[in-house]
Amino acid sequence: TDSIMVTVFPSPEIDIGNDTLWICEGDSILLNAGGGYLSYLWNTGSTDTAITVFNPGMYFVHVVGAGGCATNDSVYVETTILDFSLGADSTTICIGDSIVFDPGGGYPSYLWQDGSTNQTFTAWATGNYYVTISTDGCSKTDSIYLYVDDPNVSMSLGNDTTICPNDFITLSPTIGAYNSYLWSTGDSSSTISVTQPGTYTLYVVSGCGDATDDINIGNWPEPDPQLGEDMNLCFGESILLEPTTSFSTYLWQDNTTLPFYTASQAGVYWVDVTDFNGCEGSDTVYVDVASIVDLGADSLVLCEGETLTLDAGYGFDFYTWSTGEFGVQTIEVDSGGLYTVSVNYYFGCESDDEVLVTKYPIAEASITGENEMCEGESVLLEAPVGPYDYAWYLDETQVSEETSITVTAGGKYLVIMSNVCGADSDEKDVVLNMLPDVDLGDDVVLFPGENVTLDAGNYQEYIWNDNNSLNQRYLTIAYDDITEADSVWVEVFDGFCKNTDKVLIEIFEVDVPNVITPNGDGANDMFLPIKPLTGISQHTMMVFNRWGEKVWESNNFGAGWNGQENGKYVAEGTYFWVLEVYYGPDNVKKVYKGSLTVLGTGS
Repeated sequence: TDSIMVTVFPSPEIDIGNDTLWICEGDSILLNAGGGYLSYLWNTGSTDTAITVFNPGMYFVHVVGAGGCATNDSVYVETTILDFSLGADSTTICIGDSIVFDPGGGYPSYLWQDGSTNQTFTAWATGNYYVTISTDGCSKTDSIYLYVDDPNVSMSLGNDTTICPNDFITLSPTIGAYNSYLWSTGDSSSTISVTQPGTYTLYVVSGCGDATDDINIGNWPEPDPQLGEDMNLCFGESILLEPTTSFSTYLWQDNTTLPFYTASQAGVYWVDVTDFNGCEGSDTVYVDVASIVDLGADSLVLCEGETLTLDAGYGFDFYTWSTGEFGVQTIEVDSGGLYTVSVNYYFGCESDDEVLVTKYPIAEASITGENEMCEGESVLLEAPVGPYDYAWYLDETQVSEETSITVTAGGKYLVIMSNVCGADSDEKDVVLNMLPDVDLGDDVVLFPGENVTLDAGNYQEYIWNDNNSLNQRYLTIAYDDITEADSVWVEVFDGFCKNTDKVLIEIFEVDVPNVITPNGDGANDMFLPIKPLTGISQHTMMVFNRWGEKVWESNNFGAGWNGQENGKYVAEGTYFWVLEVYYGPDNVKKVYKGSLTVLGTGS
């Protein structure tokens, strides 16, 4: 058997409204597909659960629910449009006439300004008239102004008036329904703007009559603040700018509003004033403030071989330099020192300034000192002394900021000399020569009959401590040449460096009897050294019989052997001895062998 579970998901049930929905012109409607679904897609591109629509047309939504089941729904949105009008915004009739306002038929509801509900409204009085029409839940209002004109037309341009110079005034008649306008200027518009004084006349014609009026326009005098002539001030001085007449308001160039202004900087100053008639005027004055001479920084740098231009600045009438130059704005200097200049104007205002010029040499780096040295020695490297900053480097690593350095390591040495005029560098390769690797070998112990030849190696020159083997590479020393332990040294020279080495030479002295008679008579009873052991750090003495059996062993040979083995005298005969010695600081082992005859033991 086999089985399978099948799950049937219900299709989403959505309803976004009736198939057709109506909205009023300018309104909107919310279309909602409901919540709880996996996804939404409207034909507008939106993926929200609901959308707001403003325009007519077809709208639909695609929703996906559990299990991927999908459903669509759609709705058509219609717009109710009320298209009617009472006509132009205003109209005119004559006294005794009337007019019928009709927005048109076919609408279910009309409501006029007086509450009447007929399709039409008859009017004969001046005023605003309006109607509101409603259908399908939508409404719209339109209005019209009705002017009832008198055959006896009354029109006025107003009282005569006065305007400010360069100002204008707009002339217009009193309110009325006029069909045409004719001004004395020739204009036919309802209003005109005039800037000139004089008498202006208007002739109007209405639907029921005509009328004429005129108006006289005068000019007030233009306000004149009179700030005075342009002026010169010395540096640090100020002047009070004040109009010669009082005014209603003041506005200076920096938006301050006091009746006066204190000027202390060069520039253009102006004031806009308003008189008590409301007319505006202005005046401008230029204030020139004398400059003070400025040579710039108090101290300047002059590099060797260059010149420096000192500039006192433009605009002065007189120049006097400490170098004797007169009447020139700039001078050229090629040496250090304190320079001063005095300047003045024709109207006065003298000032002066000074500058200290310091002359610096151009850096020319060089390194003096030996190119080579021996291990353990040092070399003094020096750069030229002067007003410079120094930076010494060994293989790109900075090692000093002094004028000279003492070096003990080989390598490429670089010095950078710098000042405000630039930098220069030099480098030197210092070779560190290793000392000659002279080695005379290990310390030596000479045994009787031996000799040793010391090899100082292959070098140019040799000096031995005996002063007899001058410039000899080898030195041979025999056993008989040494009476006691002695050091032998040599100094070698490889052409540049010297080095020394030494070796300790010791002699081995040992003498033993070859016959003993251990019979207790006190003569020749012991086998022990006749001479003391010298140069020996430790030793072992062994005695063997003819069959190779060890009969005695001791680390204190100086105590001797009494010819006994295990407390009993050995048999007479020939025995063999072995002496192992360790000598020198490295405990070099040396083995000596010999024979011994034992007599008088009675065995």
